[in-house]
Amino acid sequence: MDKETAIETALIVAFFTAILFLGPGSAAEHRITHEFPTGYSASDSYQHQTRAQAVYDMGQYRNEAPYMMAGFKDIIGFYPPVIYHATVLLARTSGLPVYDSLQFIMGLSLALAALIAYYFAKGMGKSIAVLSLPLMLFITTGAPFLGAVTFGQMPSAFSSLFMIATAWAIMKLSLPQGYLLAAAALAGSIMT
Repeated sequence: MDKETAIETALIVAFFTAILFLGPGSAAEHRITHEFPTGYSASDSYQHQTRAQAVYDMGQYRNEAPYMMAGFKDIIGFYPPVIYHATVLLARTSGLPVYDSLQFIMGLSLALAALIAYYFAKGMGKSIAVLSLPLMLFITTGAPFLGAVTFGQMPSAFSSLFMIATAWAIMKLSLPQGYLLAAAALAGSIMT
C-alpha cells in the first residue's frame, strides 16, 4: 500500500468511526443495549419501533399487528417492510432488543450511505471526495441524525442508503450485468 492510499484509508476509517460515535453513539448513550428504548424523541420513532416489534412477534409483515389497528386482525401491512425485517434479523441473530437493533441499523445505514457517497464522489475526483467528508459527517451526526432517527424519519433515512447506492450503481452500468446491481439498489430504495 502506498503512502497516499494509507492516508486515504486512515481518513475514511476516522470519519466512519466519527459518524458512528457522534451519530448513533451519542443518541444511544454510547451503549449497545439498554433496559428500555433510548434515543427516541417523538411518537413516530416509537411507531417504527413498535411496528418492528410486531414483525418480530408475528414472524411476518403480511398484516398489521391488531394492537396497532384498534383490534382489527385483517389490516394489510402498508409500510415499506425492509427496515423492519432488517431490524428483526439483527435482533434475532444478535439477541439485542428490537428497539436497540433499530437504532443500530439506522446508525449503520447512515454511516454506510456516507461511505458509498464518498466512493461516488471519488469517481468525480479524489480531492472532491476528501472535501465532501466533513459534509457527510455533518449530515449523519448531530441535529440531522437526531431529526432523521430520533424524531421518526427512519424509513426515509434508511432509504437514503439505497438511493445513494442506486446512484453509484448507475455509474457502474458498464460492468458485466451492472444493470442487476442498479436494479437491486433501486428495488431496495422503493421497498424502504
